[in-house]
Amino acid sequence: MILQWNCRGFYRNLEELKLLVNRYNPKIVCLQETNFREKDIPKLKGFRAYRRDFLLGNRACGGVVIFVRNDIYCENDVSILSDIQMIHLTVYIPTKITVCNIYLPPAIPVTKGELTRHIRALPAPYVIVGDFNAHHTMWGSTHVSPRGRMLEDILVKENIALINKQEFTHFNSSNGSLSAIDLAFSSPSLLPLLDWTVHRDLCGSDHFPIMISCANQDANLSVVPRWSLKRAQWEKFASMANFRDQEFNNIDEEAEYITKVLVDAAETSIPKTSVTLKKTPAPWWNGECKNAIKNRKKALRQFYNQASEENLAKYKILRSKARRIIKESRKESWRQFVSTISQSTPSSEIWKKIKAIIGVRSTTQIPGLNINGSVKTEDLDKAELFAEAFAKVSGSDKYPNDFLSIKLEEENQAIDFSEEGCNQNYNIPFKMWELERSLSKSKNTSPGPDNVHYKFLQNLTQQNKIYLLRFYNRIWSGRQFPKAWSVAITIPIAKEGKDKSMPESYRPITLSSCLCKTLERM
Repeated sequence: MILQWNCRGFYRNLEELKLLVNRYNPKIVCLQETNFREKDIPKLKGFRAYRRDFLLGNRACGGVVIFVRNDIYCENDVSILSDIQMIHLTVYIPTKITVCNIYLPPAIPVTKGELTRHIRALPAPYVIVGDFNAHHTMWGSTHVSPRGRMLEDILVKENIALINKQEFTHFNSSNGSLSAIDLAFSSPSLLPLLDWTVHRDLCGSDHFPIMISCANQDANLSVVPRWSLKRAQWEKFASMANFRDQEFNNIDEEAEYITKVLVDAAETSIPKTSVTLKKTPAPWWNGECKNAIKNRKKALRQFYNQASEENLAKYKILRSKARRIIKESRKESWRQFVSTISQSTPSSEIWKKIKAIIGVRSTTQIPGLNINGSVKTEDLDKAELFAEAFAKVSGSDKYPNDFLSIKLEEENQAIDFSEEGCNQNYNIPFKMWELERSLSKSKNTSPGPDNVHYKFLQNLTQQNKIYLLRFYNRIWSGRQFPKAWSVAITIPIAKEGKDKSMPESYRPITLSSCLCKTLERM
């Protein structure tokens, strides 16, 4: 999804922008009239910015920026040698597409030839968005302006598709008139896939935010459900997680049986988290903010239904009031938070609150990976690339020579499993205290592929722990290892300051079976 908006000043309406991003979860955000100065460093959590500023003398006015979500692969922006305020990027969402953001001020002329030349230079397929300050009845204005007629000629001659649906996108706060000057175009091949929607609130600007979504993509991010251990009914779990003595053909069958008993008991006694990310409000959001925005929307609707100077003045007052309330609420939330910090406050709690106040959920998804100029965006392709990269740095040839010599010496020492060596410590069966100690040292980490959590083992009855101990001793004495325990989930974690499009810029975190790690610790 692309969020398009003439925000009339980035910092002026930043909090409103964050609310929009949290609501619609766009992959790309295109803003016009950002009014950035050269020293400004615009930040939107979870996004990286590509901008082109415009100064009139020493005064910042106009300018465009494209925010790209961190999990989207993006090729470097192309510098445009022109006075036109525009920028374009190539992104993979997941297929390759060019996104162009344009702002054409009403008082600065632009020629048909110059605009056509820049559009022809865009790699197809493309989406062009922006504030063109051009009026035409074909996209919803009440009249046709010279610039609107020029754009119509370009669309026809260059075979460019119009995405707009003849709805108003701009509100003139000086006289209360409505017009459609925020436009979106695309390559003809993209038009059947795109949906264009106007947000029904100005959000502090005089332009309505616009959402352009792809018809075959779900806007909601899904996550893997996890056990909600805080809501677990452990007594019920313990009563249902019962192992029964029976014959198994091999250790793999028994490991599968134990896993099934534990997971089945958990399914009936432990709820899971939602598969959809919740849109949690900012900590500064309160009833006063909600009512202020509600009243602002209501005043705008009243003016639509009955245009008058009185209703227009009422809307302007409520618009200013909403902006002031949001600003004060954010400051007050920060003051209250700072007053609660003491020496005993955990740093994790402090950072959690700071991130919440900043707003906008950051994504942990991995962008496309660039291998020798070929960009891989499919998850399976990315998994193969990570596997190759991690294998290269995990081989024995990467170990220091001193460690390799010690490793070889230790591995060459014979282990005596004969009857004569039965008194060796490693031949003595495990005791219950060793199992209990191993479980007590386990941390609250995520489970492996079998979805068995440490808490499951810790909350077993004593009788079932005895069964588990016998199972571990059968593995140890029989020198058999369950094949399922050789499978693990590997999660790539980006290294700080590294290029996220390169597989070598990630380190692996491996989630293996908690049943296996318990025995390993013993």
